[in-house]
Amino acid sequence: MKPAFANLEIDLWVHCGKLGFTEPSLCLHHDSLDSGSPILNALNELTGEKCPAQRKLTVAACSRERAMSNLRLMVVPKREDLRVMSVRHDSDTATIEMTGAGLRLLIEAFTSWLNGAEDFGISPRHSSMKPKAFGKLDRESGELWFWGPSLAGP
Repeated sequence: MKPAFANLEIDLWVHCGKLGFTEPSLCLHHDSLDSGSPILNALNELTGEKCPAQRKLTVAACSRERAMSNLRLMVVPKREDLRVMSVRHDSDTATIEMTGAGLRLLIEAFTSWLNGAEDFGISPRHSSMKPKAFGKLDRESGELWFWGPSLAGP
């Protein structure tokens, strides 16, 4: 793991309940707009790599209920069960497995977050693909929610 991707000053947790259309709702919060920039940097690095590729990031400990300490970003080739992205978690790791289409969606979302947007979520439903074309993992995907300096989260 690169030092720039370790011990990030953001909160990462699983929200108890549904914020958008699906569960789980994985949440990110930053107190300053630039503290989330290493995640966008990791996503941008992944755009130039051959699939499959991944980055593991760690976040500083936080006091939120159901906090997680690891974020795994994986870019994989499109396949029958995954057309856009899968947002999921286990124990203390949030995993976002994505195709090129999902990577583009995430880069747009993180760019908006770092430009001050907050209280919004991203999931495969935000792609231009019709839900009937989704793979099993797209349909089962949770959502990633973004919170910022003026909104601490739900």
